[in-house]
Amino acid sequence: MTTPPPASQRSDAIPADSASLQTPKSKRHAGNSPYRLLDAWRGFAALWVVMVHSCDKDISARFSDLANVPLYRFSLWGGLGVTMFFVISGYCIANAAVRAWVNPQPLKHFLKARLRRIYPAYFFASVLTILLATLLAVLVKYHVLQSSETAKNDFFHHGLRYYFATLTITQVPFHVKPILVVLWSLCYEVAFYGVVAILLVLAKRFLTVDRLLDALGVTTILSLTWLNYSGQSCPFPWNLWPQFGLGVLAYQLLAQPDRRLTYIFMSASLGLMALFAMRYSYGQSLDHTSSRVQSVFCIFFTLALLGLFRWDDALTRLRPVRWMIWVGGFSYSLYLVHTLLLGLLSQIGKKLHLSEPHFFYFYVLEIVASMCVGLAFFTLFEKPFLSRQQIRFQFAFPRPTDKEK
Repeated sequence: MTTPPPASQRSDAIPADSASLQTPKSKRHAGNSPYRLLDAWRGFAALWVVMVHSCDKDISARFSDLANVPLYRFSLWGGLGVTMFFVISGYCIANAAVRAWVNPQPLKHFLKARLRRIYPAYFFASVLTILLATLLAVLVKYHVLQSSETAKNDFFHHGLRYYFATLTITQVPFHVKPILVVLWSLCYEVAFYGVVAILLVLAKRFLTVDRLLDALGVTTILSLTWLNYSGQSCPFPWNLWPQFGLGVLAYQLLAQPDRRLTYIFMSASLGLMALFAMRYSYGQSLDHTSSRVQSVFCIFFTLALLGLFRWDDALTRLRPVRWMIWVGGFSYSLYLVHTLLLGLLSQIGKKLHLSEPHFFYFYVLEIVASMCVGLAFFTLFEKPFLSRQQIRFQFAFPRPTDKEK
């Protein structure tokens, strides 16, 4: 996230062998209907993250009046886009786990889909980062550029731990600096996949698909209890599992709307999340909101996903939403590579010595350019590894009605 992160599984309808997941076809629920609005939220979240990373710290300090511009002020909250990615990922991975359940080899099916979705784009983004850093180091050496944070990275003189963590996207638990700054969230996504995979194996062997979702709900409640007890010292990945877990519970509630236990899980989780928000607030910076703001936002975003599901068909026919669905199709690539471009554009902006009005236009240009580069990266390095079904769901807009035409 993922992530976003990152886009991890399409939200199309799923088969299920569980009685509680099989509600009448006339009743629309998450088990028999795609939730297309998730793709729009995914696109919005990716753009929001790009916007906050476009807010240069030095420029923000120099031009304090920029904070009064509504669009720029909204951008400063863009760290919440990662929270959106985690919640959406929880919903989609719960969907993926249930899809894998009916497969003869559920673990293989689940992990293959995850690897195919995450690793190719991650690998090419990492290679691109190394090549760019090498080029920038040469430009700094010959005084074409004054300095570059990317050029300072050393990718070739490390021990086994560094390369193992980089290859497996486990930099956070191994305390290794990621090649790309945004990859910290992908480490959480990979950890979340691992937890779901373990529970999938155990549930397939000893339990039912209902109990798999219940186990994920219990995991969310336990992690929130731990988080309320230990606060900032809660370890990886349980410190952020509740955001992912609320997405799982949102899926479970929409897939099992008549099951009482699901409401109990959701109510307990929301209550514990609210308690955590009241007790703790830490981790705030320019591009990261505090834990309190993340928790409150996570609660409201989860409730929004639940409430808007019934209007999914109508909302996804709106032109702005269809445009966001399109952005959501390449949101993972956009999330991966936008910081590389923004670093280059930041160097150019500093050399131009822009005034405050001109810098705002430059800020908008950074966002548009990031979208273009993200789409190009998707076309070259992510799309070739996607299944036809994934591509179809990413770029198939709902047809407009006759009234819209």
